[in-house]
Amino acid sequence: MKDIRHIALELVRSGPAHNQLLSPLTLYIALCGGDSPVNVSVPFEQRQLLMRIQRLRYELETNNPSSEQIEQRQAELRDLGELLGVFLGKIPTLLAQLSQARCNGGKMAHLRL
Repeated sequence: MKDIRHIALELVRSGPAHNQLLSPLTLYIALCGGDSPVNVSVPFEQRQLLMRIQRLRYELETNNPSSEQIEQRQAELRDLGELLGVFLGKIPTLLAQLSQARCNGGKMAHLRL
């Protein structure tokens, strides 16, 4: 599709490339487009993110999930979406790229993290 704008966002940090987990105590550098880098911190620990992602998976004991399981998944998705929206909203270079995609007539943006 021609009207999809592809945007890449990189989060990098200093230190060795191995044995590094997400932490709100670590300062990351957000790189997006050709604009200046921005310092950010993630709002969760590695294990917290992994537990939230696990709750979003479609691995259920039965093929017919209960309404409670569906509601829990939707609540987790909404909560995690809000948290990530606030986090990504703190990266002005990303907001500029998304705004530019919208101004150029793009109806959709594919964000590669």
